[in-house]
Amino acid sequence: MGQTELQKKDVKTLTEGAPWKLLLLFSLPLMAGNIFQQMYTMVDTAVVGRVLGVDALAALGTVDWLNWLTLGTIQGFTQGFSILMAQRFGAGEKEKLRRTITNSIFLAMLCALCLTVLSEAAAGWAISLLKTPVEIRPVSMAYLRILFGGLPIVMAYNLAAAVLRADAGRGYCLRRSAAKQWRQMGS
Repeated sequence: MGQTELQKKDVKTLTEGAPWKLLLLFSLPLMAGNIFQQMYTMVDTAVVGRVLGVDALAALGTVDWLNWLTLGTIQGFTQGFSILMAQRFGAGEKEKLRRTITNSIFLAMLCALCLTVLSEAAAGWAISLLKTPVEIRPVSMAYLRILFGGLPIVMAYNLAAAVLRADAGRGYCLRRSAAKQWRQMGS
């Protein structure tokens, strides 16, 4: 079986070798990235609680599930794009890969715009539905506005990570993610 031009770049594939070893080597960087994300979340919570106070921490905790809902939606879209890119990459179809990446960028921008508008429009309703105490509603709303305003940036980051994952650049992604989390914890 001959290698395609894209595969000649010394890229490891998940189609050749012992499945348990391939899955382990593939999943370890992902697990390590999750650990760095958890460390960031713990440090962030401590900083908000100590610097901004209990009311700010309560406001964030009340509506943080909306952050995870939108983040999960973004990750779902970008993972779907990544699957198509990985298929094109694996098949050595350079032109189809280029078109898939281009279409993914367009669809990601469209999804980010729609998700931002929808999230911003539903923020007040969600806070009421959650029966958020009146005294922390303004802080909760400000937090959501900031989060939702950044959704296009989060989409762009996740799409870039999806492109890197599609060509088996997982070691690079782990190093970048770890460096980013470390910088955020330090600031």
